[in-house]
Amino acid sequence: MPGDGGTNDLSASAVVHVSGDIAANTTWSSATTYVIDSRIGISSALTIEAGTVVKFLAGAGLDVNAGGTLNAIGTATGPIVFTSIKDDAHGGDTNSDGNASSPSPRDWQQIYVSGSGSVTFDHCQFFYGGNTSSTLDLGVANNATVKNSVFAHNNGGTVAAGRGALDAGEVGSGTTITGNSFYANSLPVTINANFSFDDSNTFHDPANAASGNTYNCIVYSDSSDVSGNVTWSNTEVPYVVNRGSYFNIPTSTSLTLASNVVVKFGPGVELDVAGTLIARASLGSKITFTSLKDDSKVGDTNGDATASVPAPKDWNRIYVSSTGSVAFDHCEFLYGGGSGPTLSLGSSNNAIITNSLFANNDGGTVGSGYGVLDAGTAGAGTKITNDTFYGNSLPIRVDGTFSIDASNVFHDPANTARKNTYNCIVYSDYSDVTGNITWSNIEVPYVVNRGIMYIKSGSSLTLANSVVLKFGAGWELDVPVGASLVQGSGNVLTSIKDDGPLGDTNGDVGTTTPVKGDWKGVYYSSTPGWQNWANILYATNTTHNP
Repeated sequence: MPGDGGTNDLSASAVVHVSGDIAANTTWSSATTYVIDSRIGISSALTIEAGTVVKFLAGAGLDVNAGGTLNAIGTATGPIVFTSIKDDAHGGDTNSDGNASSPSPRDWQQIYVSGSGSVTFDHCQFFYGGNTSSTLDLGVANNATVKNSVFAHNNGGTVAAGRGALDAGEVGSGTTITGNSFYANSLPVTINANFSFDDSNTFHDPANAASGNTYNCIVYSDSSDVSGNVTWSNTEVPYVVNRGSYFNIPTSTSLTLASNVVVKFGPGVELDVAGTLIARASLGSKITFTSLKDDSKVGDTNGDATASVPAPKDWNRIYVSSTGSVAFDHCEFLYGGGSGPTLSLGSSNNAIITNSLFANNDGGTVGSGYGVLDAGTAGAGTKITNDTFYGNSLPIRVDGTFSIDASNVFHDPANTARKNTYNCIVYSDYSDVTGNITWSNIEVPYVVNRGIMYIKSGSSLTLANSVVLKFGAGWELDVPVGASLVQGSGNVLTSIKDDGPLGDTNGDVGTTTPVKGDWKGVYYSSTPGWQNWANILYATNTTHNP
């Protein structure tokens, strides 16, 4: 990766001032230092030779207009430099003021590419620009290549409102950005989801690994939804979604996240999946979805040091529509739930969530919440296994179309006393028990707290040994002819107010006590109707009450 240096350092050459538009094919030679006096338009082909230095006066810049082409292809030993007129380290003391001036960010404006402009930057260096926010703005170009280049000491704005020293927030799918180095900028780069952004780009000075940028991240622009099959794989800094309310993955498109990628969300932001989202980390790795305020994940991204700390509801959610397909393996979901759930599976029938962590999110209450992981309307193809939930309000809501086993845990593995406010699995009444469903988690109860739980004819619900079901006021479990409820040993069917089996589920710390009539009971359509089993407690239609 090239650094600040090169064959141009401290060397003097002939100086040519450029003040008029470039309307004919032109080549700039490395034997000359070119000074851009104002905002210059390029409507033909400009070729810049390896080793050339281009300096800009205050307010100056280059505009690659419609039909224009800028080819700047340097080498590792002969980079092409775009810098301030005050920069004596490249091309010498061009403004002839000795040490009277020194360069700084915003000294010049930018290089801007229009919609049909074509640019290639290879082994280039961009210093001290960004007076209008970005130093290189690729506009809406669909034919832009930026590779093996350095962006240093530029502006770019803030993570909340900036455009990036390299602004690729509106470009087309033909964009290539690889092998570049960003350091000592305000905001390094803005991207959209029309093209992939990989881990070949670095965000520190190659000569000083501890260096970085003020807002050291890759900011996603809300100018476009995901287009085609896009991959994000940079792990040195997070990808930040902080502009607009929705980040969309439409049908027939996909976003793949590589192992150890971190995605941070600003307030009110959600990711909507109608296409495919693949987030499968390799064993020993993880993929993280968290708050912009979370400095524990690849550093202080919002640039406020310790002035802000993450909290539940910092961002909204990931929502999966009926056409969406998601696979999360070894992922982390942190500080979400601004609108209730952090991960909402909608009515998707193709959702896999395995080996993942849900911590410090909202999710609502046991009476009215959706759960941090909301699978309350999901389809039979849903798989939720080996996941961990702690520090949340309500951890999970399920429906009756898929099984929930004992592999999911509801405490911090490092501190078994740290659980969730409403430590349970809530059943949603949006769908009846359909198919052959098994409930086998015995760490927390399954809570039936909205409507009637109904096992469809031809379907079955099997309760493993020691499984506990708790019911809210007015609830019942109905088993029609042709349906079956299969119980193991030690099952308890009781009131949500009953803190005896598996603890305080309604989160009232013992202020309510269970009484007969707290829920209706278990009803079979065949005789004898209401069941009077010994393990049915505090129901209206039973005689068994402690």
